Amino acid sequence: MHVLMTDESTETSRSVARALSEAGHTVHSCRDGDHPGCVGLRGSRCPLDAAPVDLVVGTGTRGQEHADLRHEGVLCGARHRMALMFVGVPPDDLLPPWVPMRTVRSVHEAPEMAEQVAKAPLPMHTGLATESLRQALERQGIRTRKATATVHRRDGGLVVEAVVPSACTERQREELAVALHGALREFDPWASTCDVRFA
Repeated sequence: MHVLMTDESTETSRSVARALSEAGHTVHSCRDGDHPGCVGLRGSRCPLDAAPVDLVVGTGTRGQEHADLRHEGVLCGARHRMALMFVGVPPDDLLPPWVPMRTVRSVHEAPEMAEQVAKAPLPMHTGLATESLRQALERQGIRTRKATATVHRRDGGLVVEAVVPSACTERQREELAVALHGALREFDPWASTCDVRFA
């Protein structure tokens, strides 16, 4: 899995990066060494554009009330609709409360939690996809609250598992796939692919 670390200037952040790397993940960084500036603004490509990142990881220390330059990558990850994880105590003003982000307290928990977060459905994508699927079914004359669409991020792209009534024809499924694809690409244009599958 490709992971983006938003900072590697502290001992904690370097320890997290090392633990993730030792667990077999490819770790990218928002920073070039200890330089505080974003690599995307310093002549290099942002890892979110250059690599199939599935998870963005921030780090922090207890008692830090306000976000600083080291946390900018978390905001970029949120804007790119990425899965987010924070090791330590996030600043109070880092993200608005509706943006999902998992937190862990210690470095040794980071690799296992990273796997869990990356494998979990993307909640905002999933909610949007399920609503879009049900609306598309209604346009086909099928009203059901049992239809669902679960979205995961895999290798930088989106994988959608849709559950629809068994009576749906192949043509109807094709139309539903187009509707799901369109809704998700509008919501998350940064994903490299969008693969819709029917269970």
